[in-house]
Amino acid sequence: MPRFAAPLALVAALIGTAVPAAGQTTARWDSTENVLPARTLDTIRAERESYARLRGDADARAGTARLRLAEMEDQVEQIKAALAAVDARIKTAKDGKNEPDKVVAEAEKKRIERQRSVMERRRDLRTAEMEEARAEAEAAVAATRALDLEYQLARRRLDVADAAVLADLEKKTLEARVDWASRDADLAGRRGRVVERRLSLLEAQQALVKNR
Repeated sequence: MPRFAAPLALVAALIGTAVPAAGQTTARWDSTENVLPARTLDTIRAERESYARLRGDADARAGTARLRLAEMEDQVEQIKAALAAVDARIKTAKDGKNEPDKVVAEAEKKRIERQRSVMERRRDLRTAEMEEARAEAEAAVAATRALDLEYQLARRRLDVADAAVLADLEKKTLEARVDWASRDADLAGRRGRVVERRLSLLEAQQALVKNR
């Protein structure tokens, strides 16, 4: 018996792990494990269809948000024009030493400035909503691309395709999923900004009502 055979057998008995006897080779390890877990074709197809619908909804919301943003930008410009007009009134009152008109015009200016704050925050919210919808559409496109590749991979696995072909498809699918995850992360950030803009608008509206 080889010198170390008995100690090795004792260790194997203690830890429950098989130790090859002298002269034997170790077991082969699997070098072809599927890195991407297999899913059924129906599951992949259903998820792909849901993201396709989501993209259509996001595109529609982006279009609506774009129109609302344009309307809000017009209103902001109107407020700016009103401020310019009241500034002219204040200057005229000062030049004419008309204190009552000056006091009234200055009070009007403060009111318009609060309105401008609300309008500008509404504009910022519309911008954030449009960017969120666009990001959601882009994430949906990335999702459908990744799912299309996964569907091809699943079909090839069922057909027992060449190992090199499967490995290439699996790599492309995982790369597409990395892009999908990146766009999902961007979408999450934009959703957070929408919430922040809504809070900012709420605070401005409360200040406007309080100072009426």
